[in-house]
Amino acid sequence: MTNKLSYKRLPVFLVGMIDGLIVPLTIYCFFVRVLTSQHQAVQITTIGGLVLAILLAIGAYLTRKAETNNAGEQALIKIYAKLGINEAIQKQMTDDTVQEQEKWQAEWQQGANATSNLSPLNYALTIWLGYLCGLAVIVLNVNFYASQNLGFLIVPFIVLLMAGFLKHKVASQNPLIGTLSVGLSGILAAVTNWLIAGLF
Repeated sequence: MTNKLSYKRLPVFLVGMIDGLIVPLTIYCFFVRVLTSQHQAVQITTIGGLVLAILLAIGAYLTRKAETNNAGEQALIKIYAKLGINEAIQKQMTDDTVQEQEKWQAEWQQGANATSNLSPLNYALTIWLGYLCGLAVIVLNVNFYASQNLGFLIVPFIVLLMAGFLKHKVASQNPLIGTLSVGLSGILAAVTNWLIAGLF
Protein backbone atom coordinates (compact mmCIF):
# COMPACT_ATOMS: atom_id res chain seq x y z
CA MET A 1 0.00 0.00 0.00
CA THR A 2 2.80 2.41 0.94
CA ASN A 3 4.76 1.58 -2.22
CA LYS A 4 1.67 2.09 -4.38
CA LEU A 5 0.95 5.45 -2.71
CA SER A 6 4.59 6.49 -3.11
CA TYR A 7 4.45 5.58 -6.78
CA LYS A 8 1.33 7.69 -7.19
CA ARG A 9 3.17 10.62 -5.61
CA LEU A 10 6.10 10.38 -8.03
CA PRO A 11 4.46 12.11 -11.05
CA VAL A 12 3.24 14.95 -8.83
CA PHE A 13 6.67 15.28 -7.21
CA LEU A 14 8.36 15.41 -10.62
CA VAL A 15 6.01 18.14 -11.86
CA GLY A 16 6.86 20.21 -8.80
CA MET A 17 10.57 19.51 -9.16
CA ILE A 18 10.63 20.53 -12.82
CA ASP A 19 8.91 23.82 -11.95
CA GLY A 20 11.32 24.22 -9.03
CA LEU A 21 14.24 23.90 -11.41
CA ILE A 22 13.02 26.08 -14.27
CA VAL A 23 11.42 29.02 -12.45
CA PRO A 24 14.25 29.78 -9.96
CA LEU A 25 16.82 29.23 -12.71
CA THR A 26 15.16 31.85 -14.92
CA ILE A 27 14.94 34.24 -11.96
CA TYR A 28 18.63 33.78 -11.20
CA CYS A 29 19.66 34.19 -14.85
CA PHE A 30 17.96 37.57 -14.96
CA PHE A 31 19.17 39.02 -11.66
CA VAL A 32 22.71 37.69 -11.78
CA ARG A 33 23.25 39.70 -14.94
CA VAL A 34 21.34 42.83 -13.86
CA LEU A 35 22.88 43.07 -10.39
CA THR A 36 26.56 43.54 -9.63
CA SER A 37 26.43 41.13 -6.70
CA GLN A 38 26.03 37.41 -7.25
CA HIS A 39 25.16 37.07 -3.56
CA GLN A 40 22.16 39.37 -4.02
CA ALA A 41 21.02 37.38 -7.05
CA VAL A 42 21.16 34.17 -5.01
CA GLN A 43 19.21 35.82 -2.18
CA ILE A 44 16.49 37.07 -4.53
CA THR A 45 16.31 33.65 -6.19
CA THR A 46 16.01 31.88 -2.84
CA ILE A 47 13.40 34.23 -1.37
CA GLY A 48 11.44 34.40 -4.62
CA GLY A 49 11.61 30.64 -4.97
CA LEU A 50 10.30 30.06 -1.44
CA VAL A 51 7.41 32.49 -1.96
CA LEU A 52 6.51 30.84 -5.27
CA ALA A 53 6.71 27.40 -3.63
CA ILE A 54 4.08 28.47 -1.09
CA LEU A 55 1.85 29.96 -3.80
CA LEU A 56 2.23 26.80 -5.88
CA ALA A 57 1.24 24.62 -2.92
CA ILE A 58 -1.81 26.79 -2.19
CA GLY A 59 -2.84 26.72 -5.84
CA ALA A 60 -2.33 22.96 -6.03
CA TYR A 61 -4.38 22.43 -2.87
CA LEU A 62 -7.28 24.60 -4.04
CA THR A 63 -7.27 23.10 -7.52
CA ARG A 64 -7.15 19.56 -6.16
CA LYS A 65 -9.88 20.32 -3.66
CA ALA A 66 -12.09 21.72 -6.40
CA GLU A 67 -11.36 18.66 -8.52
CA THR A 68 -12.16 16.12 -5.78
CA ASN A 69 -15.35 18.00 -4.89
CA ASN A 70 -16.37 18.07 -8.55
CA ALA A 71 -16.74 21.82 -8.13
CA GLY A 72 -15.86 22.72 -11.71
CA GLU A 73 -15.09 26.07 -13.25
CA GLN A 74 -17.50 28.18 -11.19
CA ALA A 75 -15.89 27.09 -7.93
CA LEU A 76 -12.45 27.96 -9.28
CA ILE A 77 -13.69 31.40 -10.30
CA LYS A 78 -15.04 31.96 -6.78
CA ILE A 79 -11.70 30.89 -5.29
CA TYR A 80 -9.77 33.27 -7.54
CA ALA A 81 -12.26 36.07 -6.79
CA LYS A 82 -11.66 35.64 -3.05
CA LEU A 83 -7.94 36.11 -3.75
CA GLY A 84 -8.72 39.53 -5.26
CA ILE A 85 -7.94 38.61 -8.86
CA ASN A 86 -9.81 40.61 -11.53
CA GLU A 87 -12.37 38.95 -13.81
CA ALA A 88 -10.26 38.82 -16.98
CA ILE A 89 -7.38 37.10 -15.20
CA GLN A 90 -9.85 34.85 -13.35
CA LYS A 91 -11.20 33.57 -16.68
CA GLN A 92 -7.71 33.00 -18.08
CA MET A 93 -6.52 31.20 -14.95
CA THR A 94 -9.67 29.05 -14.87
CA ASP A 95 -9.28 28.08 -18.53
CA ASP A 96 -5.61 27.26 -17.97
CA THR A 97 -6.45 25.20 -14.88
CA VAL A 98 -9.16 23.22 -16.68
CA GLN A 99 -6.89 22.57 -19.67
CA GLU A 100 -4.03 21.53 -17.41
CA GLN A 101 -6.38 19.30 -15.44
CA GLU A 102 -7.59 17.57 -18.60
CA LYS A 103 -4.03 17.11 -19.79
CA TRP A 104 -3.01 15.84 -16.36
CA GLN A 105 -5.80 13.29 -16.32
CA ALA A 106 -4.88 12.07 -19.78
CA GLU A 107 -1.26 11.62 -18.76
CA TRP A 108 -1.44 10.34 -15.21
CA GLN A 109 -4.90 8.90 -14.52
CA GLN A 110 -3.97 5.57 -16.05
CA GLY A 111 -3.65 2.35 -14.09
CA ALA A 112 -0.87 2.41 -11.50
CA ASN A 113 -0.06 6.03 -12.37
CA ALA A 114 -3.41 7.34 -11.17
CA THR A 115 -3.22 10.11 -8.58
CA SER A 116 -6.94 10.15 -7.80
CA ASN A 117 -6.37 8.73 -4.29
CA LEU A 118 -4.17 11.66 -3.25
CA SER A 119 -5.97 14.06 -0.92
CA PRO A 120 -5.68 17.80 -1.63
CA LEU A 121 -3.21 18.15 1.26
CA ASN A 122 -1.02 15.25 0.12
CA TYR A 123 -1.14 16.52 -3.44
CA ALA A 124 -0.10 20.02 -2.39
CA LEU A 125 2.65 18.79 -0.05
CA THR A 126 4.08 16.49 -2.70
CA ILE A 127 4.25 19.14 -5.40
CA TRP A 128 5.64 21.61 -2.81
CA LEU A 129 8.42 19.22 -1.77
CA GLY A 130 9.27 18.60 -5.42
CA TYR A 131 9.52 22.32 -6.03
CA LEU A 132 11.77 22.81 -2.99
CA CYS A 133 14.09 20.04 -4.20
CA GLY A 134 14.40 21.77 -7.56
CA LEU A 135 15.03 25.11 -5.86
CA ALA A 136 17.73 23.55 -3.66
CA VAL A 137 19.53 22.18 -6.74
CA ILE A 138 19.60 25.64 -8.33
CA VAL A 139 20.71 27.56 -5.23
CA LEU A 140 23.43 25.07 -4.28
CA ASN A 141 24.69 24.78 -7.84
CA VAL A 142 25.10 28.49 -8.64
CA ASN A 143 27.43 28.97 -5.69
CA PHE A 144 30.09 26.96 -7.52
CA TYR A 145 30.29 29.30 -10.52
CA ALA A 146 31.31 32.91 -11.12
CA SER A 147 28.37 35.23 -11.81
CA GLN A 148 29.08 35.66 -15.54
CA ASN A 149 29.96 32.01 -16.15
CA LEU A 150 27.12 30.18 -17.93
CA GLY A 151 28.58 26.91 -16.70
CA PHE A 152 25.98 27.03 -13.92
CA LEU A 153 23.45 25.84 -16.54
CA ILE A 154 25.09 22.43 -16.92
CA VAL A 155 23.87 20.76 -13.72
CA PRO A 156 20.26 22.04 -14.00
CA PHE A 157 20.18 20.88 -17.62
CA ILE A 158 21.27 17.36 -16.62
CA VAL A 159 18.76 17.21 -13.74
CA LEU A 160 15.99 18.47 -16.04
CA LEU A 161 16.83 15.75 -18.55
CA MET A 162 16.59 13.12 -15.82
CA ALA A 163 13.33 14.52 -14.44
CA GLY A 164 11.83 14.73 -17.92
CA PHE A 165 12.80 11.14 -18.59
CA LEU A 166 11.22 9.87 -15.37
CA LYS A 167 8.09 12.01 -15.77
CA HIS A 168 7.34 10.56 -19.19
CA LYS A 169 8.52 7.06 -18.32
CA VAL A 170 6.03 6.65 -15.46
CA ALA A 171 3.32 8.05 -17.73
CA SER A 172 4.13 5.37 -20.34
CA GLN A 173 5.01 8.09 -22.86
CA ASN A 174 8.05 8.41 -25.10
CA PRO A 175 10.86 9.14 -22.60
CA LEU A 176 13.22 10.45 -25.27
CA ILE A 177 10.80 13.15 -26.39
CA GLY A 178 9.99 13.98 -22.76
CA THR A 179 13.67 14.20 -21.84
CA LEU A 180 14.48 16.60 -24.65
CA SER A 181 11.33 18.74 -24.32
CA VAL A 182 11.76 19.31 -20.57
CA GLY A 183 15.52 19.82 -20.72
CA LEU A 184 15.56 22.13 -23.73
CA SER A 185 12.52 24.19 -22.70
CA GLY A 186 14.04 24.81 -19.27
CA ILE A 187 17.41 25.90 -20.60
CA LEU A 188 15.81 27.97 -23.36
CA ALA A 189 13.77 29.88 -20.76
CA ALA A 190 16.89 30.49 -18.66
CA VAL A 191 19.04 31.66 -21.58
CA THR A 192 16.23 33.90 -22.83
CA ASN A 193 16.08 35.65 -19.44
CA TRP A 194 19.86 35.97 -19.46
CA LEU A 195 19.73 37.69 -22.85
CA ILE A 196 16.83 39.94 -21.84
CA ALA A 197 18.74 41.00 -18.72
CA GLY A 198 21.61 42.05 -20.98
CA LEU A 199 19.38 44.75 -22.45
CA PHE A 200 19.18 46.60 -19.13
